[in-house]
Amino acid sequence: MRGALLLATIFLCASVLPIASAHDPPPDATGIIFSLSGDGGDFSLIRQEPSSASQGSRLINSGGSIDLGTWTTDPLTSPLVIENTEALVVVYALPVGIVIGAGMHISVRVMVDGEEIQSGDSETIILNEPLWTNIPWTSEEFDISAQAGQVIEINIAATIEGAGAARVQWGDETDSPSIFSLQNWYLDREESLVQSELTTELTAVFTTPWDCTDIDAVSFEIKGPVADHDIPWAEVAEPVSREVSGEDCTFTADLVGLDGIYLHRWQVLMSDGSLINRSGYFELEEMGGEDATQPFTTSLLGGVIGLTLITIPLIAQLFAIPISLAGVSSLREINVANTPKNNLLPLLALATIGLVTGLLTTPILALFTCIGLLAISWAIIDL
Repeated sequence: MRGALLLATIFLCASVLPIASAHDPPPDATGIIFSLSGDGGDFSLIRQEPSSASQGSRLINSGGSIDLGTWTTDPLTSPLVIENTEALVVVYALPVGIVIGAGMHISVRVMVDGEEIQSGDSETIILNEPLWTNIPWTSEEFDISAQAGQVIEINIAATIEGAGAARVQWGDETDSPSIFSLQNWYLDREESLVQSELTTELTAVFTTPWDCTDIDAVSFEIKGPVADHDIPWAEVAEPVSREVSGEDCTFTADLVGLDGIYLHRWQVLMSDGSLINRSGYFELEEMGGEDATQPFTTSLLGGVIGLTLITIPLIAQLFAIPISLAGVSSLREINVANTPKNNLLPLLALATIGLVTGLLTTPILALFTCIGLLAISWAIIDL
């Protein structure tokens, strides 16, 4: 008799084992992810992993819907717009004693500043095992638009369909890592490439709803050089990491020493524990010597030539010596009395121009320039 009772007990336990592992794992959360945190009236959606959340729980009895509470994010510091998003909520329940009936489901409302934008009920999950069981809810597609200063909220209620009691819990990384997420969120970035003789940098400016305070770390990898930027990332050799510096939403990667076309990937570790990859490519050209800035130089010989060519007619003008310019056969009479008053200052100006031109140019250019200046001076000296 005792043997038969023992065999029956073993058979019953064996028949329960498959049921104990029959529940599917919770859906994978993507996009922008929050952890449910808080107890009492202090509920919040935090942009950290469940290990950073405060644990809370609520006892649910059969007989109707029981409100678990409303969780709220911090105010947004920049707008959040997601088209065709899906909201995901996962909470965990543990039966207290035996739950007879269909099981438990949750009802969820998603709000922006108290205004409902999506709602629905989850499937009913059987609670027939002494284990924490995930109860997920996934919404239909909808659009969300929230401005800076607004908050995102979720309200959750639980219902036992049958008789019994269960405890709903959140904020425990091991047993009840309850989360809320908005899928199809995209981490925007704007890139700019700066290349000079001294530095070569690629800068990315990211955009998040909390001015990048929800970015924990950013790393940068490259592959190349490659023949074509359309080559898939996976088909190129192992990536090489480059140094990254960052402040606020701006992160800069050092690209000194590179030449050619490279594939690149930013790896952004968010505070919720998710890792977001943003890929692209850049092309660098080796800086040539012809682009280098030439040092400032002067030509001493050019200065001597320019000064000499201008000084000769100046001396001739001062001593009333007739001169012939550029092969002109006829001489002009020079009025000595008017020389200091009318001609000396222009000749001094021309001498200065000749000297400066000679210093800043080559001797040959100084020669032709000064001859031209003398010809102009001779042509207009009596006008």
